[in-house]
Amino acid sequence: MQQVMSHISAIKKDMIVLEKSEFSTLRHEYEKQEMRLHQLEQRLQDEVSKVKSGMLLDMNLERSRATEAHTISEKAITQLQNKMDIEQSHVDKTISILDKKIEKEVANLLATFERYRNDVIKYAAGAVMTCLTLCLGFFRLWS
Repeated sequence: MQQVMSHISAIKKDMIVLEKSEFSTLRHEYEKQEMRLHQLEQRLQDEVSKVKSGMLLDMNLERSRATEAHTISEKAITQLQNKMDIEQSHVDKTISILDKKIEKEVANLLATFERYRNDVIKYAAGAVMTCLTLCLGFFRLWS
């Protein structure tokens, strides 16, 4: 009985030792897996931060490109507006010169018209007076 009990006790000790060694193996495996998981998490965080910083860099680069393109467009628009203003002033100047020429020609035509009208009235009045004089002369001769 004592031998059986010692044998059972030895088996218990072996089981405890086996259990402890198995537990330590499991613990060791768990720690190993936990370390791998931590490394993967760290690597994932690094990759995410790389992608995030790359995206921010790309966004800032595109923003600066868009701002630069907008500035260039504004400069081009300003230059075109200046050219248009210059051309408009040339057109206005040309129109005012043409208006003055037209007014001058109209005034000249009106003056010429007045002169010719006065000449026509003068000649018509002279012709009428001549006809009246001739009629009066014939009337006197017959009467």
